[in-house]
Amino acid sequence: MIYIQSLVCVLLGVMAHIEIIWPTHGIYLSVLEVSLDETTISVEVKVFSDDLYDAIKNYRPGTQSTQDNILDEDLNAYFDHYLVLGDGADRIPLVLKRQRVEGDTRFLSFRGSRPENPSVLQLKAGYFFELFPMQQNIVKLTKGSMRRFAIFKTSEQVESFNLSD
Repeated sequence: MIYIQSLVCVLLGVMAHIEIIWPTHGIYLSVLEVSLDETTISVEVKVFSDDLYDAIKNYRPGTQSTQDNILDEDLNAYFDHYLVLGDGADRIPLVLKRQRVEGDTRFLSFRGSRPENPSVLQLKAGYFFELFPMQQNIVKLTKGSMRRFAIFKTSEQVESFNLSD
């Protein structure tokens, strides 16, 4: 009986230790909505706040960002590195315009200038994979009535979206 109680205590201790090392997080997923109008590219990123904070801390270890207040400069630096848009020839710079939190989700709004008459838009949504190998980034691209979709499952994956209607 003492052996069983000792075993249970050891197992509970191991489980508590594993919980600290590998927290139980049900899903590693983000949603990215890219919209093109005549002059602007709008990008809305929806992510779990705790994952975003972990990624920012990993990318910029000396950051002054906190779980509740992630600095715009940290977000711009991180997403400039891991979220790449281009028209096949040139990269399209994105700038954070707004962030807001609802529950455990953080919504990030980026804007960029749309190239003149692009026929293709290339996208690399490689964020969070450096910490979460099971991450998936789901993309919805909208241009007028046209809709395109993609799922990013690796940090190096690049998708090209045909913008012809």
